[in-house]
Amino acid sequence: MSNESINNSRFLVAQDWSAWGNISLKLATIVFTVWDVPAAMLPVRVLATHPGWQANPPSQSLTTLVQQTLTDWTHQQISGLYLGFLGSCEQVQLWSHFAQSVTGLVLVDPAMADHGHLYAGLNQDYVQAQKSLLKTADVLTPNVTEAQLLTGIQITNEQNLRAAMMALQAQMRGQLVVVTSIQHGQQIGCAYLTQQQLHYVLYPRQTKGRFGSGDLFSSLLACFLFSRAAHNWAIDQATRLTNQAVRQTPTEAPDVCISAILPELWQLKRRFYHE
Repeated sequence: MSNESINNSRFLVAQDWSAWGNISLKLATIVFTVWDVPAAMLPVRVLATHPGWQANPPSQSLTTLVQQTLTDWTHQQISGLYLGFLGSCEQVQLWSHFAQSVTGLVLVDPAMADHGHLYAGLNQDYVQAQKSLLKTADVLTPNVTEAQLLTGIQITNEQNLRAAMMALQAQMRGQLVVVTSIQHGQQIGCAYLTQQQLHYVLYPRQTKGRFGSGDLFSSLLACFLFSRAAHNWAIDQATRLTNQAVRQTPTEAPDVCISAILPELWQLKRRFYHE
């Protein structure tokens, strides 16, 4: 496949930027650059340190700048949109409105919770705001906790996992729901539906989780799908590379380390664009 067809399009990525830490927009910028997807990177909030390292770090909302930027970009051609952590109901409402004008792929990672709890500083109003964003999404990548919050369905078995995914599909513009942090015994990965058929992509679970692993998965998936990869291939590769990055991250590192997978990502890109 040639990448010439996407060179004149622009994919917009909006997330928070942590000056200290390798997550969110910083991580997405690396992935998009290596995969050679032309993208505009728009930070929605700047943090001194991401909250996984330090509770309530110094931070600054960029809502006014984002609003001015989106107004300024009225005549820019945006061919796709990838939204991660937005951090406030006001930001979610801004992006809900903007996303309605995006005719290309819209991937939403409703980053707001994990391990059964909302992130610090967020509440049920934020969950409700995220629900309004779903109607613009073609692809949704919640973890288990986020899927439960968005549907009110407790995911304890395959039956209610399927029910939650179908409930999410009913709220979306598109149909691709990929639920991450799925655990089966000593395996972890994701699940997705294809024509109501449930599929799993699982790998051996590591003893220690890493901040940013969900960001890495969604960034890889966005790159692959924006490059018009088949859904199953994109999900398989994003899961495999994320697992590999977590596995190769040094024990003392709190964030997922992606440097080890960059050579393989580069080679995968070369094969993908020349097949």
